[in-house]
Amino acid sequence: MHMSVTTPSRSTAPHRAALRAAFLLVAAAGALGACRHGKLALSEDPPAHREPTTTSVYGDWVLATPTDSTGFAGAKAVELKLDRTSFVVTAIYPNSAPQTIRGTVGTGENGLLTLTPGTSSQSTIRSAGLVMVAGQPITVLASAAGNTMVFSTPRGSAPQDPSSIWHRKDAAKAAGDQQPKPILP
Repeated sequence: MHMSVTTPSRSTAPHRAALRAAFLLVAAAGALGACRHGKLALSEDPPAHREPTTTSVYGDWVLATPTDSTGFAGAKAVELKLDRTSFVVTAIYPNSAPQTIRGTVGTGENGLLTLTPGTSSQSTIRSAGLVMVAGQPITVLASAAGNTMVFSTPRGSAPQDPSSIWHRKDAAKAAGDQQPKPILP
């Protein structure tokens, strides 16, 4: 009985290395193609915080601050439609018609807005007097990010200037924070 042992020749080692390299190249190309076509993707949980998509103070807003801590004491809801030249505030009080105040908007440096009512709001049983007086400007520092806007009293202004938090009307409605009311034009 004769047994022979063969040893691989030196020419097959480079051949195997070339096959191995070709296999790795094809596998890498396939993985890249799958990533490009969306079949293979690395994913993470969505972030807990998203950067705001807008910082504009202009748009349709609803008052988020409790109305009893504002000049609109007793109102069920207060809405604000604000654009670059005008504003409309509508306050809804129980058992009475909505109060609407229209006026002009002026802009100043560093986010200052001057709201000048063209009409006066009437006092209610729960409020101390007129909320907004025709022709009497109210200056606020307005700042917005995403679906929230803050009106705050600028430094050096009288303490009767408002300080309030507002939410974008469509976002508040989507979140269930506001009943849909078609009160603004």
